[in-house]
Amino acid sequence: MGSAMWENDLAPFGVELTFGEAGARIALSGEVDVATGAALVDAATSAVSRFPIVELDLGAVTSIDSSGLRALVKVKRFTDAYGVLLAVTSVEGAVADLLMTSGIGDELGMSPSQL
Repeated sequence: MGSAMWENDLAPFGVELTFGEAGARIALSGEVDVATGAALVDAATSAVSRFPIVELDLGAVTSIDSSGLRALVKVKRFTDAYGVLLAVTSVEGAVADLLMTSGIGDELGMSPSQL
């Protein structure tokens, strides 16, 4: 996968956007908060405009606050509106528990068997 041209702009917020032949990958790391959420939405906007599949990798996320949860839902609704498949991957531990107990996991199309 290649790197997005604004990689340096997203990196300080824990967002890495890469493009491949068939889709885009957005990898989040650290705490997903208001700043990360804004960068995530920017990355998703770019990815959705180019690809039918977007992978959202949450493997390096340590925590998510309420603004981060809202950003995840916004990205899911955005991808749905444009007919893009959002594949949420690498969700584990406390992050998985938070997403499932808050109902956001259901919104993202996750099932307990994925965790």
